[in-house]
Amino acid sequence: MPPKKRSTVQPSSRVTRSSTKKTDQRTTGAQSNTPASPPKPTPAPMSAPTDRNATGPRKRKQGVIDPVSSGDSEAESKPDGVTMGNSQSRDKKRRQQEPPAPKSAKKSAKKTKPNRAPSPDTILTRWFDGLKGDTNEIMITDSVPWMESLGVSPEGIAFWVIAYWCEAKGGGIGLKEFKEGMKALAIDSNDSLRRKLPTLLRDVAPSSDRFQKFYWFCYEFFKAEDAKYLPLDMACAMFTVLLDERSYSTKWTPPAESNNTLKAKDPIIWEKFPHKHAFIEFLGSTPPPTKVITKDQYRQFIPFNEQVDIDFNGYAIETSVWPSLFDQFVTWSKENQPKDEDPMDQS
Repeated sequence: MPPKKRSTVQPSSRVTRSSTKKTDQRTTGAQSNTPASPPKPTPAPMSAPTDRNATGPRKRKQGVIDPVSSGDSEAESKPDGVTMGNSQSRDKKRRQQEPPAPKSAKKSAKKTKPNRAPSPDTILTRWFDGLKGDTNEIMITDSVPWMESLGVSPEGIAFWVIAYWCEAKGGGIGLKEFKEGMKALAIDSNDSLRRKLPTLLRDVAPSSDRFQKFYWFCYEFFKAEDAKYLPLDMACAMFTVLLDERSYSTKWTPPAESNNTLKAKDPIIWEKFPHKHAFIEFLGSTPPPTKVITKDQYRQFIPFNEQVDIDFNGYAIETSVWPSLFDQFVTWSKENQPKDEDPMDQS
């Protein structure tokens, strides 16, 4: 068999193809390792101008952004609302950091307002504070300068009458009782009280319908809080003033002391309480018939004067329904009554 012919390949061509292939591979690899250039930014479409910015949106320069000015450009690019919000937030923080205005400034501003007239309670409280003594009440011992400023005798009945209209208790007039009483009487000063005092006295006098209520009030007012009776000397002083019609006048003055005291034989018949003088003398006799006056004895003395005549006609001790102290008084009075003198006996 004839020998096969070998294909003859030029060495140069193989090298050339091989080198070309390698060169293509390197070129391709180099191209793959080379970073792709960034795409060019697409310019934003122009928007139509609005009423807020008639010139339209601000154009930005395309290209590389400067990192130094990026913050400013971002702030410029934010909407107006966001910028205003940040400004308001900064203002709010600044206000929070600032110290609050002192409250005293507000109070001082209020004080600069025109002075208003004091309230009725304030007026009465100030008046009361000027009258009370060391305690929180106006006691009878504190009333001396007050009664003198009203133009009446401190030894009279005016303070008792004022206490009655204020519905006071315990021997003194408290602030609450004083304010409520004066408001009810429409009195707000010493001057207005001085003008109304004659009427207040007259409205509780023995000839008035209020006398019995006022008479009973005085017993409770002057009696000690924990006591059941009135001391005898206090009761006698009360009988003297309360049962005298003349005491209910602003012109009343205490009678001058005299050695010639009124005796039982000299009753004042025209008086509303004809037994008053004799009864007071009886209570002051020696030995005294009692040391105290009970509420029943005190109250019953008014109807006793109204129902028993000056000579005790028809008074029977055996069948008497009056307190026993009154029976003793009748017996004492009959024993001390002077016998009728014989007008023919002139010796």
